Amino acid sequence: MMDATLFQATLMTKADSIWDAELGAWRHSAARDVFATINLALLHEKVAKALFFKSKATGKRSQEEAREYALNVMAPKLKAFFDNGGEGFASSHVDRNETIQNNVHQFTALLSYWYRTLKVDDENLNAFIDVMQLDDAQEFKYETIARPLAEGSIQYGHTLTMDEFTLARARATAEYQRRKGSAKKKGGNKKGSKKKK
Repeated sequence: MMDATLFQATLMTKADSIWDAELGAWRHSAARDVFATINLALLHEKVAKALFFKSKATGKRSQEEAREYALNVMAPKLKAFFDNGGEGFASSHVDRNETIQNNVHQFTALLSYWYRTLKVDDENLNAFIDVMQLDDAQEFKYETIARPLAEGSIQYGHTLTMDEFTLARARATAEYQRRKGSAKKKGGNKKGSKKKK
């Protein structure tokens, strides 16, 4: 399921999509519909559990097996999109309004939420998103758009309305800025304390 979804996104990066407007538009529409479907499905815990803990080979994964699968199989496939400033995403004239890029961000946020909530990993709840190694621009977009949209949709059980999203984004942005400001202050204090020595 995940491979089929991400395949639609990678298809859009192919040269024929970039130069053939009709083909590019068709692939864009198909990828948008596939992501809309899986992102809606991932609002439900049962679907997330199946993705992390069900195995075709053995029927069921242990917590350790689920963690290994998530970090060594699932996460690297998503990380490939974010690498080097997002080189895995299609160009803007193929991915209009960055629709598919935004959906990949949301898909990542949904998986990261369930990774934490289902306790796939007891040692590091943020291990899944940490694998992505988001740069500053990607982190801002993820924390202030993708994450509030994903987690808000899970909370309400439906895709957020514009009003719900606007409120969720404002809260997330304020929290993100507070965390970054706090981290900056701590860093500054450490530098200051070194100077005193």
